[in-house]
Amino acid sequence: TATITLEQRVERLDIEPKAQVKCLFTDHRKRYWVATKEDAALRVYSSDDNTLLGYLGQDGRLHPSYTRFGSSVYSMCRQTDGTLWLGSKPDGLFRLRETSDNQFDIAHFTDMPNGNVYGMAEDRYHRLWIATLGGGVCYIPDTQADKPRFLAPKGYPKDAFQRARYLYVAQHGEVLMAATTDGLVV
Repeated sequence: TATITLEQRVERLDIEPKAQVKCLFTDHRKRYWVATKEDAALRVYSSDDNTLLGYLGQDGRLHPSYTRFGSSVYSMCRQTDGTLWLGSKPDGLFRLRETSDNQFDIAHFTDMPNGNVYGMAEDRYHRLWIATLGGGVCYIPDTQADKPRFLAPKGYPKDAFQRARYLYVAQHGEVLMAATTDGLVV
């Protein structure tokens, strides 16, 4: 039997100041986003050559010099229509719409069951499902509304499964799985 050895180039990205990476995400333009906890920064890189494109500021612009976003982002999701969602802890949800090259219109939502957002997923009806650590699972039926409503799914056992960390939509958007600290809810 032959042994196959795969070697791949590994490159380390220096993150200054040092901080825990809580979220990695690649968008439709092949940029990758790196969110860090301690400094609440959101760095955006080019996947072509791993160069730093900038830091997302609260003003919605990518800044060339170090700029804090101000909230620790734990999850990101891109909807079919291109809307980016940032889930933070403990500051709730941010909706980003790209208005021009490297500039975003940002809306911030905190009127949800819990502001600790750990995961998000879009279903086939374009609803955004949200996993919170402390408020279970909720969803937004109309993600384009100026003031979206956060609804609890009927039948969700929220008393026992309030600490949701990850969501997965399976079977062509028909089945939602929620990974919680107390087990899996389907």
